[in-house]
Amino acid sequence: MQNTFKKLKILSIAAALLFVAAPAQASAQQFYSCNYSDRDCLLETIAYLQSIIASYNSYYYTSPTVTNPYPTPTYSTGNERTQLNRLWDRHDDITDDTIDAYDDGYDTDEVADLLDDAADELFDAEDALRRGYTIQTYLREAADLLDEAEDELDDVDRYSRNGDRDDAEDAIDDAEDAYYDAEEEIEEADDDGYDINDAYDYLRDAEDALEDAEDAYDDRDYEDAIDYADDAEDLIEDALDEIDYDRYSRNNRERAFDAIEDFEDDLRDAWDEVDDSDASRNRIRDAEDYLEDAEDALDDAWDAYYDNDYDDVLDYIEDGEDYVDWALDEID
Repeated sequence: MQNTFKKLKILSIAAALLFVAAPAQASAQQFYSCNYSDRDCLLETIAYLQSIIASYNSYYYTSPTVTNPYPTPTYSTGNERTQLNRLWDRHDDITDDTIDAYDDGYDTDEVADLLDDAADELFDAEDALRRGYTIQTYLREAADLLDEAEDELDDVDRYSRNGDRDDAEDAIDDAEDAYYDAEEEIEEADDDGYDINDAYDYLRDAEDALEDAEDAYDDRDYEDAIDYADDAEDLIEDALDEIDYDRYSRNNRERAFDAIEDFEDDLRDAWDEVDDSDASRNRIRDAEDYLEDAEDALDDAWDAYYDNDYDDVLDYIEDGEDYVDWALDEID
């Protein structure tokens, strides 16, 4: 009896194949006879082929059974998903508060680190939940880290850096006021003929320190800003001290200028005397050597004058006068 059923089944399958094969043959012939530019013919052929494939699959193809590669959890994941979502919402709220605190100038580095660690735990929980595992350990770790982040944020609120920021702002303002006052005083000293070269060097260094203080303030490094501002004030004081140390009155400047002019007159007269002298050639040559040394001393005196080194001017003039005297002694 079973053999009879098998024979009947085979016959029925064969009949079906014959039934399916008939349109296949027709569609193939139609396909080869189609002009490639005849879109309607091609579409009709494709429809025949699709009907053949569908008929074949209905007889011979059985859909595979898909199994879950992960163990089926023995607990409910709906509650864990709810807990995970709540922790994500809490993480987002703390993050928003931390950003606001940072924008207000608070030190939030520790809070940010805790939030990063909590996010790592939550991402691990997402992965475990997707795989069908329990995530309670990840949830507990994330909740503890978020508690710590909230506590740290509360400490930041209580011990904000507003005080440091205000102190830094005051320090920079004071240093800037001192800088402008010193700059004005140095310019006045320069107009009065004082030596301000070293003072200006210190003032330029103070300007650089002020720029560093402003950059640190913009970066919310208020302690560094205060340090740079203090350095700027120290340099400003050094600049003012340098004016006081190397200050020369206008009288000294005029005195140096008069000394140079008088020496130039004396030097010209000495050259005339040597030229008119009837002394021996050797003595005249020695006298001219001394006068050339006197000319060098005069050049040094002018250089010192333009450098506002008025004491050096007088020293060079004194040396030049000695050379003139020795020159005149040679022709006596």
